[in-house]
Amino acid sequence: LNSVFRIFGKSDLIVSDNGPPFNSQAFVDYARQMKIELKKSPAYSPESNGLAERGVQTAKSGLKKLMADPKYGSCKIPELVEVFLFSYRNSYCQALGCSPASKIYILH
Repeated sequence: LNSVFRIFGKSDLIVSDNGPPFNSQAFVDYARQMKIELKKSPAYSPESNGLAERGVQTAKSGLKKLMADPKYGSCKIPELVEVFLFSYRNSYCQALGCSPASKIYILH
């Protein structure tokens, strides 16, 4: 997380599922030390974290389209993920009024 925070800045809140990495004492101690609030979504209730679930749907849909495109037929999944992320991060988002990359790097 330190390397991510160095690039994008520290978060005040981390929302996670109840997976083991987010329940470890080391993670809880790190969050406390960094003054980061931890919030957990309810177990076995993906609909309670709608934003994340929508993101998963968007990624699945985008990857399926790439896999069906003959142009990317020889690409492996990790390469397709990179292509999808590049396209997604640089595409206009109506909710943001710009691309996610523009929003993160304040390019607009």
